[in-house]
Amino acid sequence: MSWRTKPCSTATLVRRLAQQTNFWRAMSSSKGASDATAAPVAAGGSGGTGSGSGSYKVGAKRQRLLAPLPASKGGNKPKAKGAATASYREPGPGRIELPGGTELTYRTDALPAAEAAALFATLRREMPWEQRSVRIMGRALPQPRLVAYQADGPELSYTYSGATLAPAPWHPSVRTLKALAEAAAGTRFNACLLNLYRSGSDSIAWHSDNERLFGERPVIASVSLGAPREFLLRCNADHSVRYRFRLGGGALLVMGPGVQQGWMHSVPRRAGMAGERISLTFRTVVAPERGATDGGGGSIDGGVGG
Repeated sequence: MSWRTKPCSTATLVRRLAQQTNFWRAMSSSKGASDATAAPVAAGGSGGTGSGSGSYKVGAKRQRLLAPLPASKGGNKPKAKGAATASYREPGPGRIELPGGTELTYRTDALPAAEAAALFATLRREMPWEQRSVRIMGRALPQPRLVAYQADGPELSYTYSGATLAPAPWHPSVRTLKALAEAAAGTRFNACLLNLYRSGSDSIAWHSDNERLFGERPVIASVSLGAPREFLLRCNADHSVRYRFRLGGGALLVMGPGVQQGWMHSVPRRAGMAGERISLTFRTVVAPERGATDGGGGSIDGGVGG
């Protein structure tokens, strides 16, 4: 909804913004959106922003109602029922009990900042990164990130989305991080998938790491190095139950037994975001593949890990 305007007084401009607000309230079925209010605007200036519920921009010739702002950062208190934007709970570090009896372990300081930065530089330089092609609806498409895979032995290959990863031997730095992840998770890992996100354009779609080779209730630990990225988690039974973590250098997230069966996770695209991130996702192969070709799990973009 828009108007073409001639130069007018501040009072007239504010009245028109109020009319836009009323229009938004009438069109929205969301109670949260109805709380949007327009701030006073100086003549020829830009519109004010409501407190998290709406944003308005005024140009010299046009006014245009913009989409609601995303949920504010910090805290794990969800928005009121009926809020205009999706609500993410953002828990602090510690043990996090999820609905359904599963749990996460979240740490932001599993590694000192200097050590995390040094490990990032080493792995960025020395890992045999590759961009694989996966088959999506019959088409071969490049994955929107680079990957590498390491494991205890060559028999622990990993197939998903129609492509097989042959494991390389452990890099010394990856072996060091494996010991850290094992101590946090209380279990032993024998494989690691590494993902390199080169910018906010690289991502991984919603998926679960529930392939048969990891067993019925796998434990997966993710260590992050480099620039922070959002890691999203949502409940399969109720997509309104969702969590958001900002995993930066030195962060560690352990997804306990049952998480892969009841939840999905993703690293979404974020346009304009600079900085690279490496995630190392440690897991245990309990049923090695024997000539597998279909790959089982994975996301729509051929993704596993996070």
